[in-house]
Order: sequence, then C-alpha cells, then structure tokens
Amino acid sequence: MNTSTLDKLRKMKFFGMFHAFKSSMETGKTNDYTADELLAHLVDAEWDDRQNRRIERTILYARFAIKLQLKMFTIMLTEVLTATRSCAWRIVRLLTASRTC
Repeated sequence: MNTSTLDKLRKMKFFGMFHAFKSSMETGKTNDYTADELLAHLVDAEWDDRQNRRIERTILYARFAIKLQLKMFTIMLTEVLTATRSCAWRIVRLLTASRTC
C-alpha cells in the first residue's frame, strides 16, 4: 500500500509530501504521529517544497548580472590559466633547449 501511495504522490507532483512520507516510512516515525499530525507534517513539507521551488525558479529566471559576471570571470580565469601553462611550457622548453646547446 505504501509504494502505491508514494507512486500516486509522485504522479500528482506532490514532491514535498512524497519525500516527507518516504523518509517517515524509512525511519519508522509514522507510528509516533496521530493521523492529523501526520497530515499536518505532509502538508507542511509540501508547502515548503513548493515555496523553495518557486524561489529557485524566480532566481533562475531573474538572470542576475552578478551570476553572469561570475560565469564570465570563471571563463576568463580558465583561459588565463591555460595560456599561462602554455607559456610556462614554452619557457621550460627554451631553457632546456639552451642548456643542451
């Protein structure tokens, strides 16, 4: 019965309830709750999950400039490090070539 309940929660996209009920079943804490306490726990978990997903979605769609600047900085730093390694290898090759001559 519990697996069918979990499947139904997932299909209805009640992800907060799904994870809360699954963790309650795994830890065995469902016996500690009365029916109304368990329902309140599941509804609170679903509410929190939806609010968190809404905030994450809002941040994603906001396309903050600082996030883009950080991404550009990371790209530039990678290019500089690649160029620096390349230059360092050239210098090592020149030094070793001049020693052998």
